[in-house]
Amino acid sequence: MKSQDVRLILIRLAGCGALLFLPLSGAMASPIAYASESNGGFGTIDMGTGVFTLLGNPGLELCGLGEVGGTLYGMSCGASSALYQVNPANGGLTLKGTSTINLQNFGSTLTGLFAVDTASNSYSINFSGVANSLGATGFTNFASGALSTGSSTLFYSAAPGDNTEDLYTINTSSGAATLVGVSSVGSSAAMTAMVMLGSTLYGITHGDGIDTINTGTGGVTIGPALTGEGTNLITGLAPTISSSVTPEPGTWGLAGFGIAVSILLRRLRNPAPNWPLLRPTQHNPRLPDETLPNA
Repeated sequence: MKSQDVRLILIRLAGCGALLFLPLSGAMASPIAYASESNGGFGTIDMGTGVFTLLGNPGLELCGLGEVGGTLYGMSCGASSALYQVNPANGGLTLKGTSTINLQNFGSTLTGLFAVDTASNSYSINFSGVANSLGATGFTNFASGALSTGSSTLFYSAAPGDNTEDLYTINTSSGAATLVGVSSVGSSAAMTAMVMLGSTLYGITHGDGIDTINTGTGGVTIGPALTGEGTNLITGLAPTISSSVTPEPGTWGLAGFGIAVSILLRRLRNPAPNWPLLRPTQHNPRLPDETLPNA
């Protein structure tokens, strides 16, 4: 292959690659989270636009959602709370087992399920619904709170009733809470649910707004208002199941571009043998004993 031909092919491939990258800059979809409602409803929320889409209503209020290993869970509120597996298609509930705690909040890390009771004690929850005591969080005088899902760190957002929102991390071995920071953004800021999507921690407020939370300082950035949920509170959030993610069209284009470049580079490194053109009376250089017939 001549050098000028190689240069021409590389220029054309570079142009195709640039066209493939152009739509990716502004076409990334907003993150989506599963959500449970105070009336028992279940659906999804577009965290970029705030639109809630109802998928079903099993009729039972959950005090939070959790997701571990691609399986979605929820736990009922109050005394003798029960653990359920949640069908992500319609919110249908399958009972996994019951506990003896009086549940206030439920959430998860990437590897386990956790809960906080009405006396501010922390628990790990096994997949049969049994609650194992971790210890006291150390919270005092808090009116409401929310546990996170989707993160290797377990976050807790507590509203002590003084128009502030306090962000904590909870030690998943001892149950103790460590203050990250305090955000003063008004009485409607009390978080009712939190979820980590990618590297961003989102929270739904009591006033039905979608906020982003700084995990280093506890600072809150107010985002879009929630729409489509009516008068119901969002009681739980969880990442959508990662195994159901389908690559965007641009992903397939980039993959094809990469394969084309790889084939070209391999051809350049290992060019095909330049066998001489045989005349009718010449021997075949690959098969010395063979002669070609006269034309």
